[in-house]
Amino acid sequence: MSNRMAGRGIPGDIAPELLELQAFEREGVYWLATLTPYGGEPMSQGLFLDGPGDGVGDEVISRIRHTLEVIRQTPSMSVFYAPQKISRWISDEFGADRATAASEWTSAHCDFHWGNILSDGRQVIDWDMFSLAPRGFDAASILLFSAADRHLFARLYAALAHLLDGDSARMATLFAAARILRLMRLDAFSDMRVHEVDVRWAVDVIMRGGDH
Repeated sequence: MSNRMAGRGIPGDIAPELLELQAFEREGVYWLATLTPYGGEPMSQGLFLDGPGDGVGDEVISRIRHTLEVIRQTPSMSVFYAPQKISRWISDEFGADRATAASEWTSAHCDFHWGNILSDGRQVIDWDMFSLAPRGFDAASILLFSAADRHLFARLYAALAHLLDGDSARMATLFAAARILRLMRLDAFSDMRVHEVDVRWAVDVIMRGGDH
């Protein structure tokens, strides 16, 4: 495994027990599509933020910002989450009056959290949901997954705020939060240090334009 990965210029210890690896590089970002044995080893040694987010350096945040720019400018023709589902999930969590339609859609990873960001922030895995989404969906997602660490959240928001302005991004924020809250109730993300109170706090901050 390590030899196969090393041949692609990717460290051999960043994704243990993979059944298959496909990788390519785009503008300095390694995209890794992986298949793993369910019930086996973890999919990645991602940045699960077991401790304070101070360990996430400014260079990693800069690379995350660059990665999001590359993702949204990479053509995608599919839609993983239909507009009707997006509106329904927002309505269920935040009220029907907030479930407005997004006018801007861009390419998105659609599962952008710390567990899918590897090593120094340059490698991103788990691209099976890559598709179109309301503008700002990935940026909102990583911010919501950082909400338990207010200092890290503030640093990330400063870097990503330009991706979160406008009505479509506000709708993307509500959808990202609704998705996380729904999956939390199914016991997903249990190792990601996300809690409902933090997610809802972060939504309010983003919707107010960063006013903490």
